[in-house]
Amino acid sequence: MVWGVLYELTPAQLEKLAKIEKGYAEQEVSVHVGDTHSRARTFVAKKSTPGLRPTRDYLNHLIVGAREHQLPAEYIRMLESVEVADDASKK
Repeated sequence: MVWGVLYELTPAQLEKLAKIEKGYAEQEVSVHVGDTHSRARTFVAKKSTPGLRPTRDYLNHLIVGAREHQLPAEYIRMLESVEVADDASKK
């Protein structure tokens, strides 16, 4: 199970997003919202690296979005507990 937000995009918007999401492959997934089941597109990493961690900026982006869309508090707490990658440029 994954918490998130669904967006309805035009084909042009989806094409633009696909160009931005380099290193990710589009994948169709089954989505359950309440009693409604539908199909959606998502982007999945083409390569997985064990121990890979998000940057502080990226994780903050996820946390702000989770709060803005009122995702469950337990999910937000889980995001807040994620260890981030060291930012060598700030040392």
